[in-house]
Amino acid sequence: MTLKMIKTDWLAIKMHHWRLLIMAAVIILFGITGLTMVIIPVASYMAVVFSINTFAVEEKGNLDRLLLTLPLSRKDIVRGRFVFMGVTLLIGLLGA
Repeated sequence: MTLKMIKTDWLAIKMHHWRLLIMAAVIILFGITGLTMVIIPVASYMAVVFSINTFAVEEKGNLDRLLLTLPLSRKDIVRGRFVFMGVTLLIGLLGA
């Protein structure tokens, strides 16, 4: 059930996927300009911001109402959202 929630959260923030491209462009720009000391802190900060984005999208769009119409418990929804946040954070931090 948690994997289904992770997929649902990924699809819910689909319109925000362009931020991943911006994050990569900013990091590459810092690398090209020679500001290599800034790359790891900026990449870490952007990973944290993107991982929290799921909660912002949910709050703005009232996705909990929609998700509760599905055969899911609140526990599954919250667990899936936190696992998704943790996975995106780890991927971002490991990529830095």
